Amino acid sequence: MKRILALCILAFTLASFPLSIVCGAPMTIVFRNGTTVTYDTDEIESITFSGAPAIPAASPSGPPFAIAKPAMIEDFDNGLGDRWDPVAVVGGDFGRFARFEQGKLVVNVPSGNSWGKTGIQSGQPIFTVDRSFAAQPGLILIKTDPKLTTGFVVTLASAWHNDVWVLQTVWVHIACATDEGEGFVVFINTHGPEKYGSEGYLPIEPTKAPEWVGLKVYPGKVALQVSGMDSPAVVDMGWIGEGTPVYLQIFSHPRAEGGPSAMAIDQIQVGR
Repeated sequence: MKRILALCILAFTLASFPLSIVCGAPMTIVFRNGTTVTYDTDEIESITFSGAPAIPAASPSGPPFAIAKPAMIEDFDNGLGDRWDPVAVVGGDFGRFARFEQGKLVVNVPSGNSWGKTGIQSGQPIFTVDRSFAAQPGLILIKTDPKLTTGFVVTLASAWHNDVWVLQTVWVHIACATDEGEGFVVFINTHGPEKYGSEGYLPIEPTKAPEWVGLKVYPGKVALQVSGMDSPAVVDMGWIGEGTPVYLQIFSHPRAEGGPSAMAIDQIQVGR
């Protein structure tokens, strides 16, 4: 049994490291009981085995992409800090409905508060689009706590505004399934013709909030990918051109006016 396990480990090592590092070097595997097995890797032509446990695949709830050079990572350890301004419009109330708890921004808006928009907005642009974004887009990752999230909106706009719905805005509305209906994800340009498909609805119906929301910003278009999607959805956004500043907003939003909504944001990453 130990020999089989050793061969499995060796096969994984050979597959995981460059050949130039492995070849020509003896490999010694030490077991918990002190037994050792040594192989001369120069003498091994091939390894074939069956019945070994598969190496786990990446978690489907992981981030849709990685940011190689984070310009900003927000963990909410200092509350709003100096990066964010509160959002509290159309029934929203930051003082009553929002709190910072265990490194999360947590919002709970009860029924009867219109659209109850409560959350945060970047006080300054998170980046400004330039020609290089065509090859290396601006990246935004938002990590939620699905257990504490029922409905929220992520927006990108070219200006700071209390209620960005009145601007041309990249608008992503995520609602979880409730007794009132299936979950949905809407991806549109407010006050513009651009939207995903004919109605803006992506072909997914989340029963719970996606753990990750990812956005890629190019000159003239934006790609959206959330946990559970195999590939990104792309929408042309003509107003995002070279020189456009991009402001980020995240706020609670019910599936229908007057309903309750809850949101918990664990982390935000911005970079390229």
